[in-house]
Amino acid sequence: MARVAITEYAAKRLCFGDLYKGVTATSTDIAAVVGGLTDEDTFVVKVDVGIKKRGKQGLLAVNVPKNKVILASEPLFEAGHERVLIEPYVSHETAGERYLSIELTREGARVLHAEQGGVE
Repeated sequence: MARVAITEYAAKRLCFGDLYKGVTATSTDIAAVVGGLTDEDTFVVKVDVGIKKRGKQGLLAVNVPKNKVILASEPLFEAGHERVLIEPYVSHETAGERYLSIELTREGARVLHAEQGGVE
């Protein structure tokens, strides 16, 4: 079976449905997408692909106010990434971060979970 990559946004929508509050945007529709965000929240802005160590590679911005989301997205688009994922920022302890990966294999879905993960 060939591997089919999906975006992080698509994966989270599959797992959480309407409970998931993230949005995805391209360079052409980001202004409209940001216009629909709430003013009260701050956001996480990251490339919408499954790249490991996004934070260490400069592909992630956290605690971004609405009026800075487009500015935070520009370097990601300039680096050649087609989509960004914008999610509400939730303050938490690093110890509370987890890693989850789902891979489709010939035998079925393989779910990998680690007690340590996230940004670091």
